[in-house]
Amino acid sequence: MDDHWALLATVDDIPIGEMRSYLMDGGVVAVANVNAAFYAFADKCEHMGVALSDGALENDVVVCTLHKWRYCLRTAALEHPKPGKPFTTFPVKIEGRNIWVRRWPKTVYERQGTR
Repeated sequence: MDDHWALLATVDDIPIGEMRSYLMDGGVVAVANVNAAFYAFADKCEHMGVALSDGALENDVVVCTLHKWRYCLRTAALEHPKPGKPFTTFPVKIEGRNIWVRRWPKTVYERQGTR
């Protein structure tokens, strides 16, 4: 895998219906296992900044613990309260049992103030 991808976990690290958070390039990325399909996303609620991985995973929707904002992993958009507003997701590749996530684009670093 080239330098644009980071090895974050193995498929065995994240059971179906669960999420885990990982440090990647100075930010935090969560990976969710939805029926053996893996999704990676910025682990930060767009509303108050709490970790989305601390919330609930309902099928392919992450529900924030604080105010119940709902993020659809399949469409990479908010479902509630601002339907259609995008949030930061990352491409995922599975090679063997390894989960590779595309590294943060520069614009995400600038928005988060991490670089």
